[in-house]
Amino acid sequence: MVKKQNFKKFYLGQIDLIMKYFEYLNEKKEFYDDLLEFIEDDSDSENNSLYNQLNYFKKKENQQEAILFFRLLAQLSNDHHRQPNFYKKIEQILQFFSTYIKQTFSNFTQFKIFKKSKLIILFLIEHDIMIVDKKIVKLMIDRSLKTNTKYHHFFYPEIKQYLESQDINKIEEEIQEKDMNEFKRLRKIGENESFLCNLIRNDLIVDFISLYSRNVLILQSTIIPSLYETNSFLVNKEISIMEYACFFGSVQIIRFLLLNNIQFQPQDWLFAIHSNNAELIHILEENHVMPPYGTFNVCFDEAIKCHHNEIAHYIKD
Repeated sequence: MVKKQNFKKFYLGQIDLIMKYFEYLNEKKEFYDDLLEFIEDDSDSENNSLYNQLNYFKKKENQQEAILFFRLLAQLSNDHHRQPNFYKKIEQILQFFSTYIKQTFSNFTQFKIFKKSKLIILFLIEHDIMIVDKKIVKLMIDRSLKTNTKYHHFFYPEIKQYLESQDINKIEEEIQEKDMNEFKRLRKIGENESFLCNLIRNDLIVDFISLYSRNVLILQSTIIPSLYETNSFLVNKEISIMEYACFFGSVQIIRFLLLNNIQFQPQDWLFAIHSNNAELIHILEENHVMPPYGTFNVCFDEAIKCHHNEIAHYIKD
């Protein structure tokens, strides 16, 4: 009888744990859905449900939960498609947590959490949440070496005082931007500064065709990597015009390229997934473009990484 009572107690305890687990998952899903809805909304409206949850989250003072959330925010800032108000929404959330971040995490920990997002690191520095010191500069230089990018060049105005004169000269040669105000302006945009890239991003087909008709533009040419680029999928990559157009979902320019015998390639699926543009996905299907390596598994993984859930569901279905 005692054994039966003990088993019943254990069984009920396990049921209680499972119910709490599902309750936790439902809370997280609701929070995640509100977060995506907020950052994907082009309007200036606020999401009261999200801010209520953020406020509750901040009061819980669970550092591990906070780290997971901030890493999610960094990943979204790097890989999710950027609508016009995208970074404004990210900055609003960071501003909401500014005091909490500064009081809870050291400069070193802040950098470790947000290091993959240069724009978030820049925001933290500009708002005196993260203080640049020799240790932070070393972390930035180490990341440049590790990723084979000019990561620390991006923060040149903030780290200049900690650099040796030969390093300063080298960076200034590579930046090739004499006007620091212009450097800072381009850095805040966080995208390739070339005129051609601006046309493609905004799908300005008339100006694009004008360049081509004047023989200024060769459709088979490639996009030169930019120091100002902060989309992680594009950093330090020399890519085709078609790939760049697919990344930003520039459908008019893509149709023009197709009419001029620039064909889709399998890897264009991955660039198109970053655009979060359903029309472009259907264009790829209509043109019978095979996915990379002959499988949509890699496309599904890329959609998950970007948090483009509708595309992920579409691929899965």
